Amino acid sequence: MNNIKERIEKLVNEINKYNHEYYSLNQSSISDQQFDAKLEELKVLEKKYPEFILPNSPTQQVGKGYFGTHRKIKHLERMFSLDNAFSFADLLEFEKRIIRKLDNQNEQFSYVCEYKIDGLSLSIHYENGKLVKILTRGDGEYGEDVTENLISNPTIPQTISIKDKHVEIRGEIILSKENFANYKNQIVELNKELLANNLKERLIPANPRNTTSGLVRDINKNKISNNLNQNRFNELRKIMINKLIFFGYNIEPKYDLSFNSQLDILQFLKINHFNVEPSYQHLHTMTDIKKFLTEKNQEITEMLFEADGIVIKINEFKIQNFLGNTDKFPRWAIAYKFPAQEVETELKQIYVTIGRTGKVTYNAKLDSVILEGSRVTFSTLHNYDYVEKLDIREGDFVFLKKAGGIIPKVLRVNFNKRQKNSKKFSEITICPICGSELIRYDDDVDQYCPNLNCSARIKASLIHFCSRNAMDIQGMGEKIIEYAIQDKIIETIEDIYKLAKNKEMQLALLKAIKKFSKNIDGTEVDLENSLLIKNLVNSIENSKKNDLVLVLTGLGIRHVGQKIAKILAKEYKNIDDLINATIDDMNSLNIVGEKIAYSVFYFLKIQRI
Repeated sequence: MNNIKERIEKLVNEINKYNHEYYSLNQSSISDQQFDAKLEELKVLEKKYPEFILPNSPTQQVGKGYFGTHRKIKHLERMFSLDNAFSFADLLEFEKRIIRKLDNQNEQFSYVCEYKIDGLSLSIHYENGKLVKILTRGDGEYGEDVTENLISNPTIPQTISIKDKHVEIRGEIILSKENFANYKNQIVELNKELLANNLKERLIPANPRNTTSGLVRDINKNKISNNLNQNRFNELRKIMINKLIFFGYNIEPKYDLSFNSQLDILQFLKINHFNVEPSYQHLHTMTDIKKFLTEKNQEITEMLFEADGIVIKINEFKIQNFLGNTDKFPRWAIAYKFPAQEVETELKQIYVTIGRTGKVTYNAKLDSVILEGSRVTFSTLHNYDYVEKLDIREGDFVFLKKAGGIIPKVLRVNFNKRQKNSKKFSEITICPICGSELIRYDDDVDQYCPNLNCSARIKASLIHFCSRNAMDIQGMGEKIIEYAIQDKIIETIEDIYKLAKNKEMQLALLKAIKKFSKNIDGTEVDLENSLLIKNLVNSIENSKKNDLVLVLTGLGIRHVGQKIAKILAKEYKNIDDLINATIDDMNSLNIVGEKIAYSVFYFLKIQRI
């Protein structure tokens, strides 16, 4: 079970990081398919193991804001995201949920299906028929006001025919593939000049979606320090903003207007000179939808715009209104994501890493390959049983896929390309970090390093304790912890709090950072006037105010997730009370079984890191 808990924690950390990159920094270090698969895996694991749900899990957070520098304005109606389907079976289940919700009322319904354009979501406000403001989706409740940037875009009409109400037209804005390629080429030329002048800014656009978001939200607008390049960049930016195309798909508050269906909305949008996704179809059965999905998946490369799936909506507003929404999604719509592709690459090396509980994870170092728009160099192989089952060897050519499991995933070996001198990979039996003999607990498929003083375990434990989902000690990141451990400045959680009071430890940490860190040009980092320690100390002190639930979450005790942490925190008011509790004391709480009670007791009495 511990590997499940660790996997959930890892997914939460990764997804929150990717959300921050995507919404706040306009960056994507993984593809949409990778992100979708990670989120889907997290949902499945949390549903199966609710005791491990973390308070900062993206599945538990409704309306978390990701905003830039523009002012925030409230939407008339909340802009929901869509739930995802990754297979036709998921769509059949979606339909079953609708039928169950209707409770055999013999209501007839149909579907409207269209490409899911991969752009930036907008909400365009009209009052008395005139355009008054343009907002991004933001967190769904509030959006960024980008009116000034898009007011002259030729695909956003200045007026509409609804003259007596305040309404929002919703849709996606995006650069065509052709315009994105042209823009990228011009930015590449700008970067050549930047590099020639030894300027560090790098503004190469990654994809149409990120580029669109950057243009609309002013990201990178003022990053070029050379005045000539700044002017050229801004002129290019203005040109490209007017080449963005807005596709409408909804109007709010639609149930208060004279529309009866999604088809009515699309017809209204076309009459009022909005673009709509041209290949949409009105379909009546899942058999029709399956055929539509096959056709559109084959045609997607021919589209003028990037798309990553198909949006499927109930057509009839009467049914939509009855079905309503969950906290995160409308029940009457779903986004079907096209199946991920496979690629083949060489597996260069198999190596192991040690987690905070001592768990051993087998990993693959790969010959770098582009898989669905992102570069893949590493993949997990889980454990030795997985390596043995697939007969994975160093030097093999393997097939990879981004699916709903561990991502990217090694699917199988291409035995036709295996070298004749290939050798079976032997199980690792000694910890590569501390030299301890690896063990297995009971019938656990995973191996563990039992050494509580293994530096890899200590490092992983401290990183988890300081992470945002735990004690949120800002400034105590992975690299800083690594430097501190290497110079034996910090080896335990207690040492972190000693650091806040001990000037000698603080100075030693600064020296360690300076020793291990270099600027890009190879020169030493100037830390004489650094605020790093001051900010770090403040963050450590602030963490003392965290409640016991976060403390227990941060300690990473085996079998203790959010649910158990809350139960323990309710019964024991502080950590000292819990330390003094016996196994029988905890066992008497009913929900906390003997296995969990022993795990908590063992950790606090013996293992304490």
